[in-house]
Amino acid sequence: MARPTIYSDELATTICARIASGESVRSICQDDDMPVKSTVMLWLIDGEHQFFSDQYAKARQIQAETLADELFDI
Repeated sequence: MARPTIYSDELATTICARIASGESVRSICQDDDMPVKSTVMLWLIDGEHQFFSDQYAKARQIQAETLADELFDI
């Protein structure tokens, strides 16, 4: 099975949900059903996927808050 290279809002939402839960883009993109990291980065910078860019920024903010909470607990 080939890795996805075609953008979809569903795939973007899955990636962002995993980021928000604390996973790295690198680890997400190692899964066979995920696009390679360079594809995800292109979606962020190509100017054609504003939904993904907005969702990604929010996911990164949530990820940072989650990691900060974990550090406080430690």
